[in-house]
Amino acid sequence: MLKNCRHSPILNESARLRYDRDEGPACAGREAIVQKKMFWMIFLVLSLVADFTLPFLWSAIATLPILLFSWWIVYRSDWLS
Repeated sequence: MLKNCRHSPILNESARLRYDRDEGPACAGREAIVQKKMFWMIFLVLSLVADFTLPFLWSAIATLPILLFSWWIVYRSDWLS
């Protein structure tokens, strides 16, 4: 998803080629931020759906599976890669 991270200017061609190959440490940090945002968005949406469609006790119980499902989607499924 973030293969072409272009948020910092590169002055010469050899540095740009090396930066493209390594993807730079800043791109890894940016990918972590995107993963964290996606995790919380998925968790929030699914939790709100559960809150409005299920009774209180069932929505409270459904929070753990929603948390695990959101974590799996973002960090384990390679969906964002």
